[in-house]
Parts: sequence; C-alpha cells; structure tokens
Amino acid sequence: MIMAAYALGIDRTFLIDQPNYLDNFAAAPTLDWVHALFQDSGIKGLIIAVFSEEILWRVWATVLGLVLSPALAVVVTVCVLNLLVVLSIARLSDPVLPLIIWILVPVGFAVTGLLQLRQGFAFAVMLYMALRMNRPVLGTLIAAMIHTTLYSRCRSQSSPGCATADRSSHCC
Repeated sequence: MIMAAYALGIDRTFLIDQPNYLDNFAAAPTLDWVHALFQDSGIKGLIIAVFSEEILWRVWATVLGLVLSPALAVVVTVCVLNLLVVLSIARLSDPVLPLIIWILVPVGFAVTGLLQLRQGFAFAVMLYMALRMNRPVLGTLIAAMIHTTLYSRCRSQSSPGCATADRSSHCC
C-alpha cells in the first residue's frame, strides 16, 4: 500500500528521463519501430533485432500509448513493475529469502523502478519469472527483450571479448 502511494504520488516532472518516457509513449502508436525491426534481412538479423531493439518494451509502449495519455502510461508502468516485484516475493516458502530481497532490492530499485522505467520493468519481469514461476532463463530472455542491459550482460558473459551494446540513441 505504501509503495503504491509512493509510486502514484511521486513528482516526476524534475526527472531527467521524464521527457524521454513521455515522448516514448506518445510516439509509440505510430508503429515506426515495426518497419525498423524488419530492415535487417534474414532470420539472424530479426533475432538480433528482437533483443537489441527492445521489442517487448516497444509493444508495451505501443499498447499503453494507444489507450492512455503518456503521463498516465508512465504511472501505470511504475505501478505494474512495482506490483510485479511485490508479487515476486510474496508468499515465498523460505521466510528469510523475501526479507533479504526486500532489504537489498529497494536500495537500487528506488531509482531503477521509479525513475528508470525500462530497467525496472525488465528487472521486475525477470524477478517475477524467476521466483514465482521458477523459470529464470525464460525470465532473463523476456527481460532482455524489454531492456538491453540484460541482453548486453548475456552477450558479454557468453563471449568474453564482447562489449556491451551501444544504446546511446535510446533513453535509459
């Protein structure tokens, strides 16, 4: 209840990334990103684009952008990702694990989950899939399609010489 009140009540007008997220939700219904997804030829290019172009974030932004105002879409996203985190640790069998997660996660999640929406949304989905559905690999793959931070980490861990993806053209 406290998290919901905080998520709904926080003033986001001072945030650096706020205009980027508002623009993201406002521009999403144009579906220009779908054309860019299929520009690379071949199945290999499409598979890479699914992760590097954050396809699930774009689908989320498009759907919310079609039915909600950009400001309300930001609030809904913050509420959903915080709800996913709460549901992830609620009713876990070991009483110590939720306490440890609850102590460790909010420190970084206060910034990631409320201010940096894509990272927070990806993290919340990954946490939910790993803890509630016992599917950590699937959760990581889905999260990588929401934000490339997880894609970049997967790539850099699988090939030691691989640098993280350049995402300078997107707001983080």
